[in-house]
Formats: sequence, structure tokens, C-alpha cells
Amino acid sequence: MARVKQQSLGKGFTILSISNISVKVLSLIFIPIIRQLMGSSTNYGINSVTAEVFALAYVITTAGIPVAIAKLVSELLSNKDERGAERAFKLARTVMFGIGLVVAVLMAVLAKPIANAMGSPKSWAGILFIAPTILVCSILSSYKGYFQGHKNMNPTAICQVIDQLSNMVVSIIMVAILIKVDIVWAVAGYSIGTVAGASVSLAYMVWKRNKSLAGEKYLHDDNVESGTVEDVMSPATEVRKKKLDTMALLKKIFYYSIPIVINTAIQYAGDLIDTSMILKRLQVAGLSLDTALGWKGDLYSTRQLLNVPTSIISAMCVSILPAMAALHVQKKIQEKSDKANEGHRLCYIIAVPMMAAFGVFSQPIFKLLGYGPNNILLSALCFSIILQGTVHLQSSILQSVNKLFTSTLFLLAGGVTKIVLSYILIAIPGIEIYGSVISTYASFLVPFLLNLWVLNKKEKLKISVIGNIWRPCLASVFMVMIGFPIYWLLHKISEGYFMTLVAFVITAVVCVAVYFVAMIMIGGLTKEIVTDIAPKLGKFWPNKIKRIL
Repeated sequence: MARVKQQSLGKGFTILSISNISVKVLSLIFIPIIRQLMGSSTNYGINSVTAEVFALAYVITTAGIPVAIAKLVSELLSNKDERGAERAFKLARTVMFGIGLVVAVLMAVLAKPIANAMGSPKSWAGILFIAPTILVCSILSSYKGYFQGHKNMNPTAICQVIDQLSNMVVSIIMVAILIKVDIVWAVAGYSIGTVAGASVSLAYMVWKRNKSLAGEKYLHDDNVESGTVEDVMSPATEVRKKKLDTMALLKKIFYYSIPIVINTAIQYAGDLIDTSMILKRLQVAGLSLDTALGWKGDLYSTRQLLNVPTSIISAMCVSILPAMAALHVQKKIQEKSDKANEGHRLCYIIAVPMMAAFGVFSQPIFKLLGYGPNNILLSALCFSIILQGTVHLQSSILQSVNKLFTSTLFLLAGGVTKIVLSYILIAIPGIEIYGSVISTYASFLVPFLLNLWVLNKKEKLKISVIGNIWRPCLASVFMVMIGFPIYWLLHKISEGYFMTLVAFVITAVVCVAVYFVAMIMIGGLTKEIVTDIAPKLGKFWPNKIKRIL
């Protein structure tokens, strides 16, 4: 059986974080180009409807099974059942093919009705052409779950970068060609790029797994001949090992995946309903359709920016779930508590400074990306990075300890709260788009408090939010106190685009350095944390680092 090299929580988190940052940086380059090619915020708003419909279909088909595979594979490997782990993957891959095919066909057939229901009829071609991506991504997600279950995040990380690069190249070419025909077909061109990116990524993952299997077979055969392998399974060992039959594996896959699908679908369905309501309720508030589409496009762009830090935190969730699941199977209570707190510390080390940076430097960020004057949306939503990241992490921990439907129920409560508040607030003149901002906070605050209560009181994990977050908060205050005056002085020299870019880059470098130094000085970054994330850097800790400081 293929044994994939396992990684620590910190290292896996680092690898996926680097990948996610790379993808988001590419995305931040990609989005302004697409916006420019499409010509206006209104046209980009039409494209965003396609993206949000795809996002809901994507999470319904792919959110649960890969996490279920990762959890199940991790549990089976912790019980030394490698053959069971392989069988679980192959079974899940078949299931994903069937689910992906059905959803892709339905999405294609119902493209026009869906677009009409979303209040954006011109999005129909984008929905039609993006439908095949669901099938490709469904199969792809089973491979991601397989490697994640082995605690090896490298293939998933590389796959994400390949996907984004392929998507960018094809989308830009197709949109540039098809915008000359009509915005309907330009949106379809963007969708074709999405299909291309997913297809290239799937080809890479299939190749990577086949390569791993071939390498393992070579080592296995060589060791069998030499008689030096201890892990060659004898018939007696095979009998002693309790196996799960196909039906039992299938039941576990669905038992683990269904609540996770519901979890993610609730969030995306809430966003989708929110999106459909934004257009209609803004018009109730007195805005024209074009103005409403423009606001919706700007809000969508803001949420894409916020996805940069939240995607990094998602890497933490991916890394922590198999690790926590293995500890839960082994009934290591104290180790589970330690691992949960480690996850929260790493989450806040990333989330807090990003929240501060987005809140304070929203104006230059919007200007440099060509997003227009509505940077107040980014400042208003920046704190949601911490809430959303924590809720995602809490949900992953609850899933790992088999509290699958608990997190689902709490997210549902948050989703209902969001829909009700959005419906009421967006239609009020003067509040308008900020009704969606308020409802977003409420939708995360509800599950955050409920999850925290269950984890601390019911699961006895002893998670200290204040204890894990205060150091990043203090370091971020120092960062902003030093960084903002530097940006203000540099920006005063000239308010042109080039000087804004120079001022922002210099400020960003200073802010990163200040945050890093402050975290070291107040004990937020220790040798243990650094060694877990990057073992080679840990060798220089703390003596050489302290000498530099």
C-alpha cells in the first residue's frame, strides 16, 4: 500500500498557507484584469452571479466527501489498516463521480431558470459553461482528501497553484475574445477558464498518486525479496486486523460527509440568498438595477479580498482535522486540547494582523486593485476575518471529534439570522448594502459562541480564545502605530498610482517586520511554534534571532 510521508500540523499548515497565499496573490492580479476586460462593475456583477451559483453547487458536491475521506483515511491509518484506507479512497472516488455527474447535468439543464431566479438573466451562459467543472472538481476532491488523510499537504498545495495559473491564462484569453461579441459570452469565456484549471489540476493529482503507488510498489517488492521488511503482512496478521466491508465504509463516508456538506452549503446558501436579495432589496431602498449591480460587484470583490486570510485559515482546518481525528480515536484527551489550542494560536497569528491591515489600509488596497472608491466595505467587514476563521476552525474540531451535526445546527442558526437581517436591513434607505455587512457579523457570531460553549463545556478541550489572541492583537497595534504614519508620509509626496504602490509596498514590508519582532518580544512566536512550522528555521532559534534583534 502507498505510504505518503506525513507532516506535522504546523508544517502542513505552512505548506497550504503558502499555496493559498500564492493563489490569492495571483487572483488579486487576475481580478482587476478581468474587471477591466469586462468594462464595468455592472458587467462584473453579472459574472459574480455565475461564480456564486457555481460556489454553491461546488460545495454541495465537494465539501463533505473529501473531508470524510481525510477523516476516515486518518482513522484507518491510525489503526494500521492501510488496505482499508485505499479501499475507502477508491469507493469515495466512485461516489464523487456519480454525484458530480448528476449535479453538473442539472446545473447545465437549469442554467437559464437559475440565472432568472438570481435576478441576472445574462448569467445563463456562464452557468451553462461552468457546469462541467463540477464533475471534474468532484473527482479531484477525492484525491485531495486522500492525501490530506495521509497528512501530506504538498499535492493539494501544488494542485491549487496549477489550477489558478491555468484558469488565469485561459480565462483572460477567452474573455478578451468573447467580450467583442457580448457580455453574456464573455462570462461564458470566464467559465471555460475555470473548467480548464480544474482539468489540469485533476491530471496532476492522478499522476501524483500513480507515481506514489509505483514508488511504493518498487520498495515493497525489493524489500520482500531481501526479507528485511517488518511491515510485510503475514496471513495471520491479515486475519487479526478488523476490516470494514464496502457497505460499512460507504456508511462511514456518508455519515461523515453529509453534515459537513450541510455545514458548508448553509454558509454558501446564505451568501447566495443574500446575493439574490441584495439586488432586489437595494432596489426597494430606491437604487436602480445598475447601481445595485455595481454595489453587489464591489461587495463581491471585497469578499474575494477577505478570502485571502480566510483561505489561509482554511488550510489550518484542513491540517487539523485528520490530526484531531487520529487523537480522538486514540482517546488522547490532553493531546486533543493542546492541538486545538495550537490551531487557534496559528489561526490568530495570521488572522489578526490581516484584519488590522485590511481595516487601516483599505483605501490604498482598493486603489491599487482598481476596485473604485467603496473601500469602506473592506474596512467595515475586516473583523469578520477573525470570526469566520474561528468558526471554520471550531467546525473542523467538532467534526474531528464526531460532533458532526452540532456544528451544522449552529451554522444553520447563523445562516437564518443572516437571511432575516439582510432582508430587513438592506431595504432601509441609508443602511442599504451595509445591511449585508451587519448580517454577516451576526451569522458568524451566533455559531462562534455556541461552538465555544460546546468545545469547552461538553468536550472539555479548554480552549482559551483570549489567551490565544491577545499577543497577535498587541503586536498588530504596534504594527499599525508604526506602519500607518510611514504610509501617510510617503503618500503625501504624491497621490498618483505609482507613488501609492511604492508607499504601500514599503509600508507592508515595515509592518511585517514590526509584527514579527513584536511577536517574538512578547512571546507570541516561540521556538516550538517556529520549529513545528519550519524545522530548519527552528535550528536558528532563539540565539541567532535574538542576536539579530
